[in-house]
Amino acid sequence: ASSPVPSQVPSDAAVPQPSAAVQIPIDGRPYFGPENASVVMVEFTDYQCPFCRKFYLKAYKKLKKQYVDTGKLRFVLRDLPLGFHQHAKPAAISAHCAGEQDKFWEMHDALFDGGGKLNKDDILGYAKKIGLENVSFKSCLTSGRYNEGIKQDVTDARNASITGTPGFVVGRTTDNFVNGTLISGTRPFSTFKKEIDKLLLQK
Repeated sequence: ASSPVPSQVPSDAAVPQPSAAVQIPIDGRPYFGPENASVVMVEFTDYQCPFCRKFYLKAYKKLKKQYVDTGKLRFVLRDLPLGFHQHAKPAAISAHCAGEQDKFWEMHDALFDGGGKLNKDDILGYAKKIGLENVSFKSCLTSGRYNEGIKQDVTDARNASITGTPGFVVGRTTDNFVNGTLISGTRPFSTFKKEIDKLLLQK
């Protein structure tokens, strides 16, 4: 039996959407884990999205411990700041600016650990907490040099029918693209584990 298609996709992807096969470029995007890992997971995130924070708290750390830290998975992050979240894009920019001082993931974690506090003073507080050099960080925040990259992330998400956050693609890489399964919305760790384990068994 076919299920009815909702007339409006939830803007935060609170309701899981059907999985589909997609291709996503990942070249030059922040990642951790081995570059030659056979399985890659891409997340499109919005730092102001409560569902993205739920993923971070409930599944992300388990995935890192069980798959990334053991060399089985590369985790790639792309940005999808939703238009009605005023702090989402500045937060995304702050993570990239932290990346200029090799602290991208430290800022990523601080933004989610902050419990939704994402105004300018909050972000500067996180920067101080993780040890960023303040002058160059503040200069980067207003430079605009990450606007195009974030815009491209948004375009690539739309092309893959990812309309809400978080959105994930789990698959294998070919020439800086991930070919895999689209998983939309917050899911339990077991959902990602099942997909990753299936791919790890494939030769």
